[in-house]
Amino acid sequence: MLSTNLQKQNDFTGQDFYMGLDVHKHSWCVTIRSLKIEVGHFTQVPDAAALHQYLQRNFPGGSYHSAYEAGFCGTGSHEQLCKLGIDNIIVHAADVPTTDKQKKSKTDQRDSRALADHLERGNLHGIYVFSQEQQELRSLFRLRECRSKDTTRANNRLKSFLMYYGISIPESVSKRGDLTGRALAWLDMEMQSAAGTIVLQQYVAELKYQRKQLFELTKTLRKQVMAYDGQTYMNIITIPGVGSIRRWRS
Repeated sequence: MLSTNLQKQNDFTGQDFYMGLDVHKHSWCVTIRSLKIEVGHFTQVPDAAALHQYLQRNFPGGSYHSAYEAGFCGTGSHEQLCKLGIDNIIVHAADVPTTDKQKKSKTDQRDSRALADHLERGNLHGIYVFSQEQQELRSLFRLRECRSKDTTRANNRLKSFLMYYGISIPESVSKRGDLTGRALAWLDMEMQSAAGTIVLQQYVAELKYQRKQLFELTKTLRKQVMAYDGQTYMNIITIPGVGSIRRWRS
């Protein structure tokens, strides 16, 4: 009898497959559902191409949908999945319906199953995903926010040091003891020991450095925003009470 190496292959054209992805740095926990049945559940390497190969091999011709929670991994995985033809959304973790039992016994497997189930039911709605250019501009803004907080911390450390040793800045140098440039110049002084002088100098140098970095970042951010959409920026800051800088309390 003649033999053949041909094998019958299933065709899932037109059938929808819903995947819940619990993404981590070293692995993805994946749950796949279709026709209200769980048809796959496994852990794989964190790679969109590997998931796409699995789907093509086991469910060829299907329509693939996936979801994962917004987090540390950003939108890189989302972009890779979409490029491979997988209809992916990123969801806010607080928007995923959860029971009290699920909250108290969270695991990667349960999270991926919940995402797949709610995605199939139509209960999940994706957040808006910025373009990479917008995200990079936002990163610059966040960097400035971090630098602003660092400046406040450096300012408070120096103030605490001066308070501890009863050092008062004269009003002739700075009103209300504010740490202005003139006040920092006045603090170029000697403590009773070399150790104390080193600490004071380090606190002053740190505050000067942080202020300089904040100033440069503010200029850079304003320049980048103007280059991206200068007209909108100018329109927004004409609103009463809205300025170009968000000030943090010292």
